[in-house]
Amino acid sequence: MNPSCGFFVTMNPTYSGRVELPDNLKPMFRPIAMMIPHYSLIGEVILFSVGFTSAKVLATKIVYLYNLSNSQLSQQDHYDFGMRAIKAVLLTAGELKRSHIKDPELTDEQSEENIMLQALTESNLPKLLKDDATLFLGILRDLFPQSDKSLHEHITIEQAIQRAIRDLNYEYWPAQADKALQLYNQIVLRHGTMLVGGAGGGKTTVRNILQRALTYLPTLVKDETQTKQNRLATVDVNVLNPKSMQISELYGAVNPDTLEFTDGMLATIMRSYSKSHESQINTDKNESYVEHWQWLVLDGPIDTLWVENLNTNNKDTYS
Repeated sequence: MNPSCGFFVTMNPTYSGRVELPDNLKPMFRPIAMMIPHYSLIGEVILFSVGFTSAKVLATKIVYLYNLSNSQLSQQDHYDFGMRAIKAVLLTAGELKRSHIKDPELTDEQSEENIMLQALTESNLPKLLKDDATLFLGILRDLFPQSDKSLHEHITIEQAIQRAIRDLNYEYWPAQADKALQLYNQIVLRHGTMLVGGAGGGKTTVRNILQRALTYLPTLVKDETQTKQNRLATVDVNVLNPKSMQISELYGAVNPDTLEFTDGMLATIMRSYSKSHESQINTDKNESYVEHWQWLVLDGPIDTLWVENLNTNNKDTYS
C-alpha cells in the first residue's frame, strides 16, 4: 500500500440511520476524540471578519442566547442551536451589515446590535413553534434591551405577497403571510430550505403564495438606477416525491456492465435548469434583466435513505 494513503472514519452513531463500527474493524483504526469547540471565540473571529467592531460582546450574547434556547425551548427534531446554526446567523449578520445604511442617531455599537437582532430574528423565528417563538423573543429582549428600534421592513415583498394572496383567491391571514415572508428570507440566504409540518398545515399553500409573489417583485421594485420594469419574473418549479421511486431512479446509478452512469430524476432536472439558466443569460444580454427562479421541490416524508445524499450539496460551506 502507498504509505501516503490513509483511511479516516468519522463516527456519529447517535445520528438517525447510522450504526456503530464493527468490532473487528475498530482495532484497525486509531481513535481520536474531538473536543467541544469554543463557540464564543469562533463567533468573535467570524464577526470581526465581516466587519463588526463590538464582536466580542455580540459573540458572547449569541452563545448565551443559544444555550438558553436549547435548555428552555421545547425539544423538536428540526431545532438546531449548535455551532452550525450560530455560524449561519453570523454570516447572515455580515450580509446585513454590508447592505445596512447606518442611522446617524445611533452609535456603532447600537447599530450593530440592531443588525444582529434582525439576523437572529429572521434566522430563528421561521423554525420555532408558536409558544417557543414567544419565549425566544423574550430572551432576545433580555439580551438586547437597548435595541428597541424597529427592524428593517420588507415592504416590497410584503406587497407582492398580499397581491399574490388576492390573485390566488385566498383569504388574507397575517400568520400565513408572515410564513411566506419568512420562507422568502430563507431562500435568499441559502439554496436549501426545508418546510416542516403536518399534513394540512399549509406548507404547499405558503410555497404557492411565495411562488406567485416572486413573479410580481420586478414590477414593484423601484430603483433609482433602473427604470421600473414591466416584465414579470419567472419561477420554474419541478415537484418530485422521493419516496415514489428507487434511490437509483432518483439520483442515478452506474451500469455494472458498461460502467456508464445514468442520470436520475434529480440530475436530469438540474441539467435542464443549467441549460435554461445559460439561455436566460444570453437572452438578457440585449434585454432588461428579470429574475429567473428555479425550484426543485422534493415533496414527501423525510427519510435518511434519500435525504443524506443531499448533505454535501446543502452544506453551509457551499451556501
